[in-house]
Amino acid sequence: MKHVGKKSVSFAMEIILVLLMVVNAAVLIFLPKVITFYLEHDYNILDVFSTEKTILLAILYPCGLSALIVEFSLFKIFRTLVDGDPFVQSNVRYLNVMGTAMIVVTAFLIAKIFLLNSIMTMLGGLASGLLAVFCFVLADVFQQAVYYKQDNELTI
Repeated sequence: MKHVGKKSVSFAMEIILVLLMVVNAAVLIFLPKVITFYLEHDYNILDVFSTEKTILLAILYPCGLSALIVEFSLFKIFRTLVDGDPFVQSNVRYLNVMGTAMIVVTAFLIAKIFLLNSIMTMLGGLASGLLAVFCFVLADVFQQAVYYKQDNELTI
């Protein structure tokens, strides 16, 4: 199977990313009900205005919105792969946006470590921090590729 172009892995990833964005939006819409269900069943916290629920909402909404931004940016990057032209300035911008969104996730998960700590919070904070660095490095690599591509186009 091809990696770029129509009927490729990139096109399949576009479809998966659209589905992920829809699921992410649905989870964000129903987040208060999901958290209430989680706290009632796992921790037997029945108070509607509990501190835990407030903290989780304050942490998960920005993280969910950041995830939506990352998914949309990935969708736009995969769109350029399907079109067969990945080394464009817009992909550099999208990678920088993704890195910034991952820094937001990292910051909120680090804050959650001090408020409601868990192993997954620490691992998620570490992973999102590493992904932020990866996005910024990849943005620089793409920037160099854009320069080389433009230079090559001007020479021919």
